[in-house]
Amino acid sequence: MRGAAGNYRPLSAPISENTTSMSFRNLLEKHKLAHAFFTIINAYLQEKGFSLPQVC
Repeated sequence: MRGAAGNYRPLSAPISENTTSMSFRNLLEKHKLAHAFFTIINAYLQEKGFSLPQVC
């Protein structure tokens, strides 16, 4: 319990962009959602006239 208390951060404290991005990426990979997620994003971007290189 004491160890967890040492990692306390107030909700107003900024979280680094890298930490947030990596957490999101790890969740996508853990639940095998990365391919589906990026397929949907690419379809949306193509509708708007944009595209991303295929990486999956």
